[in-house]
Amino acid sequence: MTAEILTVCESAENGITLTIRGAFYRLSVPRIPCVLPKLVIALRVRATADEDGSHALKLYLSDLDGKSLGPPAEETFETRTIGNETYTQIAAVIEIHDIRIGIATDHLLNLQIDGESIANTTLYVIDGSEK
Repeated sequence: MTAEILTVCESAENGITLTIRGAFYRLSVPRIPCVLPKLVIALRVRATADEDGSHALKLYLSDLDGKSLGPPAEETFETRTIGNETYTQIAAVIEIHDIRIGIATDHLLNLQIDGESIANTTLYVIDGSEK
């Protein structure tokens, strides 16, 4: 499987199309440490016909040392190509709640499908109290 989109955003909707609003990579918080009440992640994955079936998705958020900032977000999904199609796409909007941020630095989002890491992106958290 291939990740086509993995982004942090203000909001997203997964309907007929994946609609993403306000994608960003940097977040200023009032102070460090803090708790982020909600983080929205939009993603789209492409699966080939030979990958049809049930799959487990896990999305981890950690610091750059690999220390987890909480339990992974978990979803299961099915992929199924139709007719002569060679691939299908799966989109999802995942919310992670109550994330404890202890340091102003890059944080890593790691997307895994069936235990295999397929994409990473970073979220840089800035201490807004430091001017």
